[in-house]
Amino acid sequence: MDITPNNIKEYRSEIGESEGGIMSDIEITSPDDALFPDIESDEAKSGGFKYRKIFRKNCHKSIDWKNVISWIKSQPTNAKLSVGLGLNHKDDDDPDQGNMSALNSESAIAISSDGPDKRHVVIVGEDASGENQTEVLVLNDTAEVLGSKIFSELHAVYVESVDKTRTVIIKQGQDSDLLGSINPGKKISFLWFEDDEIDSKAKGIRHGNIHAGDCLGLWYRLAWPAETEAVSGNSIQVASESEVEQ
Repeated sequence: MDITPNNIKEYRSEIGESEGGIMSDIEITSPDDALFPDIESDEAKSGGFKYRKIFRKNCHKSIDWKNVISWIKSQPTNAKLSVGLGLNHKDDDDPDQGNMSALNSESAIAISSDGPDKRHVVIVGEDASGENQTEVLVLNDTAEVLGSKIFSELHAVYVESVDKTRTVIIKQGQDSDLLGSINPGKKISFLWFEDDEIDSKAKGIRHGNIHAGDCLGLWYRLAWPAETEAVSGNSIQVASESEVEQ
C-alpha cells in the first residue's frame, strides 16, 4: 500500500490566524491563498509583512511519507512569498527567528552559548549530495563545538529545550562567519527561502521521511513594498510531495 494525497492533511498552527506554536486540530481545506487576508488602503501603501505557520501531516497509520520536498509553485499578486522550516512546538512562535543566513560553501557547523549551557542542539539541512541531513551536538558553555558532518545547505538549528537566559550562536565552521542565533526563550533559528531559491521541486526544501502520524512545519512570509495599491494572496501555492511517486 502506498501513500495517497488523501493521507496528507494540512493544519493551522494554534496562535492567532495560524501564526505560530503547535499544530492545531483545525484542518486547512482551502488553497494556501486563503491563509492571508486581502491587504488594501493605507496598510498596503505602507509596505509590510504578514506571517503564517502551517503543518502537513502524514495521517497514514503505518507508512512513511518518503523523501518529502517542499517548494513554491506560484507567487501572489503584488507581493512575494518566502518559506522557512517550522517545528511542531509551542515555543516556535516567532517568525523573527528566521534570522539565519545561507551557507556560502559546504561546511561543518559550529555552535556555542553565551554562558553555562549543556543543551542538545539539532542541526537540519542537506549533505553534499543534496539529501536531508541532521546532526545533534551538545553545547559546551561558551566554547565552540564543531560538528563532524558537512552541510551543503543549512535549513534550521533548534534546541531540544528552551532557556530564557541563554543565546545560542551558530557559525559556518569554527571561528568563522556568523549564520544566526537562537535567542533567549526561543526554540529555533531558521533560513527564509526566497521565491527563486525554491521555485521548483528540484530546488525545494528536503524534509527526509515523515513517519506515520508525524508532520512537517512551514513558516510563510508575505512581503509587499511601499506604495502598493492592494495585496492579494491569490495564486499562492506551496507544494509538498515525495521525491518520486510512492
